[in-house]
Amino acid sequence: MTGLVLTGCNGPSPEAKTVTVYADAAASDALRAGARVFRQTRTVTEVRVQPGGSNDVVDRLTGGAQGDALVVPETGMKRAQRAGLISGGVWTVARDGLVLVVAKGNPLDITGLDSIGEDVGLALCDDADPCASEARELADDADVRLMPESRGKDALAVRDMVATGKEDVGITYASVAATHPDGIDVIPLPGAERVVRVQAALLADSRSPGPAEDFVKFLASPQGQAALRERGFTAP
Repeated sequence: MTGLVLTGCNGPSPEAKTVTVYADAAASDALRAGARVFRQTRTVTEVRVQPGGSNDVVDRLTGGAQGDALVVPETGMKRAQRAGLISGGVWTVARDGLVLVVAKGNPLDITGLDSIGEDVGLALCDDADPCASEARELADDADVRLMPESRGKDALAVRDMVATGKEDVGITYASVAATHPDGIDVIPLPGAERVVRVQAALLADSRSPGPAEDFVKFLASPQGQAALRERGFTAP
């Protein structure tokens, strides 16, 4: 998967460092925005964001991919810790929630999980993605049985299935829904607004541990938090 590259206007200086961040796709836009601010006052002139599903990015790192930092939901971070990929502590930098996304205008009058009948096309994340287990937990609490018609590789894929008309409704992250306002409406799910902890940590094989730690700490700063909030995340 091709990374998203952010480079300073005048090109990297001789002492410049590159920070490669592996991130859940839901956070990639916010990280790009934060990186633009971050690099204005640092010798870091390049931040590479390598996005993917939470489990996907951890699998890539376990398979030998090199990076400096990891930003994923808590379930993905625990996998990374068990695999010995993390160096030092873990920062919770934001919260995310689950929402329903429906076609613009909500033509089927979806109001919540209990209004998703068997005749409604439902999209969920693949079971390998934390988004799926979180959705099923929420449904179990509401005593609702989910019967998905389609599976997306991650929360972005679920959103896009609804935006393109392939499915009627999808369960995705609030941050993901916030980055695609055209073509969809968002239905809040009470009690699911802050169910996901988004965490950041340094990777054990980092080639730029100093700048990487600086970037992770920046995400918890007022400027970093502003970038996250603008894209649907809430404070940690």
